[in-house]
Amino acid sequence: MLQNEVPTHDWLVLDDTPSIQQPLIDVSVSLTPENKLVMQKLIDFVRYSHTPPPKKNNANKIKPAVGLASPQIWHNLKMYYIRIEETDDETGDKKNNWTCND
Repeated sequence: MLQNEVPTHDWLVLDDTPSIQQPLIDVSVSLTPENKLVMQKLIDFVRYSHTPPPKKNNANKIKPAVGLASPQIWHNLKMYYIRIEETDDETGDKKNNWTCND
């Protein structure tokens, strides 16, 4: 993981939470340490959501995510992570993981 916390459901903001409707704050390309931590959490959440659960019926297992925006984890920043996997047609190997930040 890129940061120290294990992603859980508690990270997520519910759709009806007022903070998710607030205006977003612009983020510069060179991230501050705080914004870097937010990006690390976005990446870790999406990556962790694709790992197999340690045991069946794990209540803390999160559903697989393709991407996540920072307001969904309590940070009203114009920042998101999208995981895009491509495979090489000849070898079947994964080619890329893309991080996107607006």
